[in-house]
This record gives sequence, C-alpha cells and structure tokens, in this order.
Amino acid sequence: MMPSAFVFLDSLPMTPNKKVDRKALPVPDRFIQRPGNAYTAPKSELEVQLAGIWESILRVRPVGTTDNFFELGGHSLLAVRLVSEIRKITGKDFPVMALFHNPTIEKLCVIITEKKWAVRWSSVVKVRESGSHIPLFCVHSANLARFMEPTQPLYILTRPSKDDNLAPYSTIAKIAKKNILEMRTVRPKGPYVITGNCLWAVVALEMAHQLIMQGEEVPFLFLVEPPDICLGNQTDQESAVRSRLISHGRNLGLFRNSEKIEYIARKFLGLIKRKTSRGYINYMVKIIVCKTYLFFGQLPPHDLRRFYLYAYHANKIIKSYIPWVYPGKAVVFYADKMSADVQQWSKFVSGGVEVHEVPGAGHIDILGEPYVNILAGIIGKCLNTLPGNDVKKQL
Repeated sequence: MMPSAFVFLDSLPMTPNKKVDRKALPVPDRFIQRPGNAYTAPKSELEVQLAGIWESILRVRPVGTTDNFFELGGHSLLAVRLVSEIRKITGKDFPVMALFHNPTIEKLCVIITEKKWAVRWSSVVKVRESGSHIPLFCVHSANLARFMEPTQPLYILTRPSKDDNLAPYSTIAKIAKKNILEMRTVRPKGPYVITGNCLWAVVALEMAHQLIMQGEEVPFLFLVEPPDICLGNQTDQESAVRSRLISHGRNLGLFRNSEKIEYIARKFLGLIKRKTSRGYINYMVKIIVCKTYLFFGQLPPHDLRRFYLYAYHANKIIKSYIPWVYPGKAVVFYADKMSADVQQWSKFVSGGVEVHEVPGAGHIDILGEPYVNILAGIIGKCLNTLPGNDVKKQL
C-alpha cells in the first residue's frame, strides 16, 4: 500500500457534489526505483530517442534500455501511441505487435535497425518469465503487469495479428482451445492461473473448464467485469427479453427498497440514453457497413475489422455461448454489483465464488489506475495462498 508517487496540489478538484473529482487529478510522474545497479542507460542516439518517448508516454523516469514496457505500466492503448511516435522518428512502418514481442528499448533497437526483419508471431507475450510463483496468464490484457509482485511470472495471451480468417473467432470454445495450445508452448503442464476482462473473462472461464476436463489443475480463475452469460442458449428475441426480465427480477429481490428504485431508474434511463446516443447510431452504421462487405463475400476494411471482431461479433458469440458448470473456484470483480446478475455465477461455478466490488470504477477504466491497484492486490493475496507462493515464507 506504499504510494509510488506524491503530487502536491494547491487544492483538490471537486465535483458539484463536493466530492474529490478523481478523473480531474493530474497523472503523477513516477521515478523508477531499482535494486542495486539494475539501470542500463541509453547509449546510441536511437536509444536516447526511444527512452525519451517512453518517459513521455509512460510518465516515468529514468527509463533504461532493459526496462520492460508493460512492467512500467504500459498497456495496449499506450502501445499504439508509442509505436506511432517511433514511426515518426524512424520512418519505419511496423505493427504494434512488434512491441509486444520486443518490450524493451534494447530489443526494439535491434529490429528497427535491421534492414529486413519480420515479426516472429506468437499469441503469447512473455512480460515476466522469471519468478518463483505459478505464472499468471492474462487473456488479452497487460494492465496488471506493473502492480504484481516481482516474483510473479506473467504472460499475455493476445489476439492473432493480421489474421484474415474469422474461423478462430467463430465460438468461445474455439478461442479458448487456441489459447490453451499457445499457453502450453510456455507451460506444458499445470497448475494454471488465468484472468480475463469482459469478453475475455468468458474466454478465461471456458479455458479453465477445458483445462480441468484435460486433467489439469486451475487453482484460481479471475474474472473482471464479465458480461451476462445467462442468455447463452436463447434462440429468439422474445425468450431473450423474458430471460432478462427474470434476471432483473432476481436482482431486485436482493436489494433494499431504495436500491430497487435506483436499479430500475438506472436501467430505464440507461436504455433511453443508449438507444438515442450518437455512439449507438455510429455503432449501428458500422455494423451495416460490415454486414454489407460480408454479404458480398468481402472482409471489412482493416479499420472496421477490429470493431467487427471485438464489438458486434464478440457480442454475438457471447450470446450463443452455452456455459458448462465449472467445478473450480472463481474470483469475480465488478465495477458496480448493481449492474450485474449477482446470482448467475453460483449456477456456473460450483467450486465457490468470491465477488469483489471496485467502488468508483467503470466498465472501461476498471483496469486503469487507481482501480487496477485494488485488483492486483486481491489477486496477489489469492496467489500467495498457493503452495510455494507464500512471500513471507520465502523471505
């Protein structure tokens, strides 16, 4: 719980309700503390330029040539910005995945200066290989890297890059099967610890189930803001609406009268705002364009293909997913318990469910600071209960 940075302000920004406006707080510059002489200073002109870009985007300093981008707080959105800045100074066009597989300035300089090079593709990104703990596999998210114990090995299972074949995305089960094959390339045998966010939480759940069916051990499964999968095997719109009403009725039975009113108002107002918002209209236009391309047997343009796979198509495969009863244990994180079906996990997870609420977080920013600190702390405590993972015993 020791703060990593201190920022002095003349006054705290406040909301109209006289509460601290966390979103208006300035992002602190962080100084990296390293044990011993772990800092490797940039030497060449290119290394100095890259170090400056990293310090500007990550807001940390000083950045050494062997520092890992993701351990310093980098994630996929910052990776896009970083690669864009590198393109400006080098004039080379290379994919964001090059950073995922070469996450240090030292490694990046090698591929940038090569005349002919190709990204050696793998869905597994090795963020931290060393450490005495059982590795943590994060499905499609790197945000936890900087906040985990240094003894915690961590890998990211990413999506395929420039993959024009939609077959691997056709079902949750196929995505999970593919991820397991990739995961076994770095860890052939269990036990396995997996975490996933939103759609990828459902993929993580399916992965854990498949692993147990293969005779492997999954001591912990962490699900962050998982979507509602109670509607998995609905066949028509009428039954889907009926199932939603049953779900809402079940939730209302758990709340006090004041909470019931707030819950109904939130759902009703949210529905009106969602259907009339500019974002929803833009969403529908994109879907129509994508479907038009697919109708004529063509793939959508690259800038729309990601939207199709991770918005429309993702929502579609979640609704068609029929979950098995998972015999293991799950730790579930919600930004707001009132926004979720708080009973569904007892039906799908028979080994026990531990639910945590992250106050103040939203669905999108729950993996951003300061909320990711809470998640990492709880996950770390859970992992320390595993045999051989007790930090105090090691010390």
